[in-house]
Amino acid sequence: METSTPQYRYWAFVSYSNYDRSWGRWLHRAIESYGIPAKLVNSLTPVGHPAPKRLRPLFRDREELPAASDLSARIDDALRASRYLIVICSKHASRSN
Repeated sequence: METSTPQYRYWAFVSYSNYDRSWGRWLHRAIESYGIPAKLVNSLTPVGHPAPKRLRPLFRDREELPAASDLSARIDDALRASRYLIVICSKHASRSN
């Protein structure tokens, strides 16, 4: 059986409640603008890819989902296309579907 290496489009999918969108936007910008220390650039990440200078792109739900007719399928696709999942846990998130 041959296994294929996943093709990732995003470094991460950031998940948060709509009530936490200001935190979500802040975290998203902070991660994408963070410069990886030079001594770590090109080191292998836990998924086996060389670390870039910056972790971008991250999945942007507010920009990429509104036009989608089947949100569930688009979210599933984006999750599969992301190396990592980052979840902002809050009381709002715990109540969210």
